[in-house]
Amino acid sequence: MIVLIVAFFIFLILNQTLISLKQRYDHPEWLFSIVEAVTIFFFLYFIFNFYTKKAKKSSLHQLIAENRRTDNPSDNLDIENNLPDYISQKNLNHDLKTQIIYTIEEQIEAKVFLDPDLNLETMAKKCDTNRAYLSRVIHEKYGMNFNNFINQFRIKEAENIICNPSNDIPLKALPQKTGFKCYARFHEAFKKQTGTTPTIFVKNNCFL
Repeated sequence: MIVLIVAFFIFLILNQTLISLKQRYDHPEWLFSIVEAVTIFFFLYFIFNFYTKKAKKSSLHQLIAENRRTDNPSDNLDIENNLPDYISQKNLNHDLKTQIIYTIEEQIEAKVFLDPDLNLETMAKKCDTNRAYLSRVIHEKYGMNFNNFINQFRIKEAENIICNPSNDIPLKALPQKTGFKCYARFHEAFKKQTGTTPTIFVKNNCFL
């Protein structure tokens, strides 16, 4: 509600500014009409986008609640340690799964993987779900666990940085730039994904 109030006041200010400009400058009336129409369009688009995202979040929370009601309350499986078994015994609501995939892709597009403190719990909060559902969706949709899923984007980011001709970032500084907490983990993930070490990759492909 506060966001909408602020947006409304901004719209009023812009509208008042246009009226002042009309009175001050002798420009064609149609020019001001176009500017006013564009302003109204963007205001309406902002409201539509705001309510669309709000509706998706509300729908996601509702789907999670509905999915929980269909679960067996006595099921106390250790989800993180026995994820494949849990997936085989439970069918995730299709709409819920689609919503979670959508929010995952939004977060990846925003490069959430560059956060070195990112983990399953924080990612689940960003996606408006819980750890169990997030793990299951990543496993079912992408065929990997959470760490491998996130690290693939970090390594791709590292490759892009290394292969940029204007790059001047030292190899040892890449882990911090790509979301890793230490060089050892970066080295391990890089070799796992590319089949070679960062040093050899630089020598064979890039400009450092």
